Amino acid sequence: MNNVKITSLIVTDLTEKNRNEEIIIAEKLARSIVEQAAEAIVVCDENGQIIRASIAAHQLCGQNLLFQPFDVIFPLQLYQSNWETRSSEKLDATKIGTENNWETKKSFSVLTVLKGESFQGVEVFFQQKGGQQFNLLLNARLLSNPESSLKGCILTLTDITIRKQAELELQRAKADLETRVAERTVQLQQLNAELTNWVKELEQRNHEIILMGKLSDMLQACLTVDEAYYTLSRLIQSLFPNMAGGVFLINASKNLVEAVTTWSDETLVSQKIFTPRECWGLRRGRTHLFAVDACSLECKHIIPNALFTDTLCVPMMAQGKAMGVLHLSSHVPGQLTTAKKQLAVTVAEHIALALANLKLHETIQEQNIRDPLTGLFNRRYLEESLEREIQRAKRKQFCLGVMMLDVDYFKRFNDTFSHEAGDMVLRELGRFLKKQVRLSEIACRYGGEEMTLILPETSLEVALERAEQIRKGVKLLKLQNRNQNLGTMTLSVGVACFPEHGLTAESVIHAADEALYRAKKEGRDRVVCSESRE
Repeated sequence: MNNVKITSLIVTDLTEKNRNEEIIIAEKLARSIVEQAAEAIVVCDENGQIIRASIAAHQLCGQNLLFQPFDVIFPLQLYQSNWETRSSEKLDATKIGTENNWETKKSFSVLTVLKGESFQGVEVFFQQKGGQQFNLLLNARLLSNPESSLKGCILTLTDITIRKQAELELQRAKADLETRVAERTVQLQQLNAELTNWVKELEQRNHEIILMGKLSDMLQACLTVDEAYYTLSRLIQSLFPNMAGGVFLINASKNLVEAVTTWSDETLVSQKIFTPRECWGLRRGRTHLFAVDACSLECKHIIPNALFTDTLCVPMMAQGKAMGVLHLSSHVPGQLTTAKKQLAVTVAEHIALALANLKLHETIQEQNIRDPLTGLFNRRYLEESLEREIQRAKRKQFCLGVMMLDVDYFKRFNDTFSHEAGDMVLRELGRFLKKQVRLSEIACRYGGEEMTLILPETSLEVALERAEQIRKGVKLLKLQNRNQNLGTMTLSVGVACFPEHGLTAESVIHAADEALYRAKKEGRDRVVCSESRE
């Protein structure tokens, strides 16, 4: 029996043990991962108590977290945009609140997660008890391991404060840049508007210079003052569009200012005839502006009750003397700008110079063609005019009458009463003849006491009748010199007619002169018709 060997075999099932060890290892690993994670990771049970937390979570909170209510330890605040844009499942991380709505927040509760809602990439606000503030990115969901008896949720809090500050700085920089761009855009728009206005002003100045050049050229080309008035009426209005106005000249007596040309008469507010004293521009000798919205004096030549009208009076000066005034008026306030005033001054200077030159030219011309004693045309003008009128009569086949008049016994006036009395007789005869001739007729001093009248489109019969009227009329003149009665003046008149008595100026004058000689020979104080025949 001592030789009997007994073998005992014990078999132990290690499967469960190994499995438990693996679970323990896995849990340690998971705990280690959670605790060592760079982000703040918090695990809460089904009551919202913190049962696990990473070191980063402890550091973020600044105190021990375990077994503390999450909502108390982490009083997170959602930004307005996050809860307004939430879907039924989660909040969209792409719709994070902006700086403008940070002041409007809503409390976050872990119970929301425990009820089944998840949060992914949602921005929240957190403030420690010590006062330090953080911007965090929240990810929260239920624990979903069906094999685990642990129920609750896991929350990940990523510190994005630095990133958020950078974003805010970027937003501020962007806003500042946008503000600067907007301001610069406004400045550029203003500059562009100013440049546009400058271009328009330059174009307007260029247009005015062209018109001024045209006006100046046309005025220089005018031969008479009347031509200049017509030119002004046609051109000056284009320099002052949407304005009424006129050119006014002081008369020879210096007591009245009269309009020689006006435009836009329906809105013209100035009287067309007034005295120099009624215009402040003429009285002061410089430009006078009256503006409705300014403290200024209105000229008295402005029509009373002319409502809402700005006026400008620019004296037209030549050789230091006022010739008249350029008047402008506008119903648009502010239209008479500084540039327009300067333009008006320039225009007034051009007009004054042109009119002064024309008047001087007319004066010289008058002196060249007028006899200074009688005021009648001289012999040179007679010869030029008679030749011209005969050529016109030939073209139109009209008659042309010519009278030669001579004062009877003129030498007696000189010998009896003095040469001064003789000159007075010739002056009175000149005045009388100028009153007798029509606009188309010409009265000339042929020489000495002999006068000539040219009567265009006048037959011989009519010429004889006119001569008889003149002969009788001159006898009615009362001739006195220094209160001395000079007696009666009589005339001897010779009459000839184109083409009956001649086909040329020389032949007609010669025929009339022969008739005059016969009138004197037959006893004077009579009218004699030429007997010459072509």
